[in-house]
Amino acid sequence: MISRIWLAGMVSVVVLSGCFSQAPFSGKGDTQFVDGFPKQGSALPYSVLRDDLKDGKSGQTFEIRNGGFGSAMTAHPSIRNQFYALTDRGPNANYTGDYGKGKTFPVADYTPRIGLFAVSEVGQVTLLNNILLKRPDGQLISGLPNTSALGGTGETPYHANGQPVLEDDSKAYNAQTHKLTQLNWMITV
Repeated sequence: MISRIWLAGMVSVVVLSGCFSQAPFSGKGDTQFVDGFPKQGSALPYSVLRDDLKDGKSGQTFEIRNGGFGSAMTAHPSIRNQFYALTDRGPNANYTGDYGKGKTFPVADYTPRIGLFAVSEVGQVTLLNNILLKRPDGQLISGLPNTSALGGTGETPYHANGQPVLEDDSKAYNAQTHKLTQLNWMITV
């Protein structure tokens, strides 16, 4: 529980830094917007992608959540209490299966996205919109690793059941660095 509170506080600091990073700071009165925010931070919204997987140690089911925004953030260029944040490639974990070391992707068809968020005067964070990332041809991309022929990491993608993901996703997304500024986005994959 303590780690959740700490994480929520840290996320709030990052979110608020992103909201104000492009606003000029005079040193007086500019911080009034945050005066009513909860000291323990604010939880970011999420949705549940799956809740049917079982923990191997406890046997308890757990949730795979869509809410991993934070690979990059930037303030909205004209609306002071809004910001954009980018997800990474989606839920995954280290895994070794029949085809060697790789990653398990419990939601293999996950589409990375940019979220538009608003922060209320009391610190409540609301997701306003999702912008799904697409290929130049308009098809949704995935977070699966590219093949080694396309500069991939050599990771073998596995489904949650341990079977390899056999789809060839030649425009996959595994972003490492991001820059989101003034609604012109550059995402390095």
